[in-house]
Amino acid sequence: MVFNSWQFLVFFPVVTVLYFILTMKLHQPPRSQVFLLIASLFFYGYWNPWYLGLILFSVLITWVGALLIEKIEKIEARKGGGIPQEDIQKNNELRKEANRLGKQYNRKKAKYDAGRFKTLAKLYAEEAEQQVVNGDLLTEGKPELKLVKSVKKYSLFK
Repeated sequence: MVFNSWQFLVFFPVVTVLYFILTMKLHQPPRSQVFLLIASLFFYGYWNPWYLGLILFSVLITWVGALLIEKIEKIEARKGGGIPQEDIQKNNELRKEANRLGKQYNRKKAKYDAGRFKTLAKLYAEEAEQQVVNGDLLTEGKPELKLVKSVKKYSLFK
């Protein structure tokens, strides 16, 4: 069966609907997985039955490899293998140090940004005040002057 054939256009929706009925409605995930395996094997074997042997061989090799990996992991776990305890402790210490340095950096950055804002606000207020003194900025109906007055009134820069 080829992906652009009419057989696939019938096969795919039927298999998809049956899979979701088994999984969602009947709550049978293992059976739905077996159904999907059989449907996949049918799909590969429909076009050329010789390919079915190839895919079964590939599945068998993968399955045996997974079983061997699981067995080796169980043996290592019983021996106390895996990651040595001192490496785990060192990793945890490095994480704590990195976290501490990150927090310290964020505090310093916040102080720097606050200082920078304070300086810029002070410069802006002084510049606007100078414009008022020179008569460059009219006092009536100018939002800039209201800003200068509010900055001066609530300012920590005095």
